[in-house]
Amino acid sequence: MSVLSEIAQALANDLNAQPFSQAFTACRHYRPQFGLDELAVLRVSVVPRSLTLATASRARSTWEVAVDVAIQRRLLDPGNIVEIDTLVALVEEVIAFVDGRRLAAYPQAAFVGIENDPAYALDHMDELSVFTSVVTVRYRVLR
Repeated sequence: MSVLSEIAQALANDLNAQPFSQAFTACRHYRPQFGLDELAVLRVSVVPRSLTLATASRARSTWEVAVDVAIQRRLLDPGNIVEIDTLVALVEEVIAFVDGRRLAAYPQAAFVGIENDPAYALDHMDELSVFTSVVTVRYRVLR
């Protein structure tokens, strides 16, 4: 398996081993696509995003891997701020859990940082009544 895929799977495994305020099973995907009926339940997709190489020395390189964690669920009432607040809180729980953590199945990957911008996809909420938030997590591996 590729470094990108291994790190994405390790992150999915770590998320699945942690209890969160809302239950979910994180699944690794390359192209997560769900119908509205499938988003009636909370979906957490872990998707390899990018790989950037840089020279570390004459013989070694650093591989920076970015992985997206998408948190999605169809909203029962898009106007209900409390429903959206609970999903935003879950996103923050995931961010707090991942922040600074080494991956259990890939400990040689050093945590680099997290980005969640925008905090949610307004167009998904407006057009589909779906909450979508994508958290990008970056790791660095010396190879």
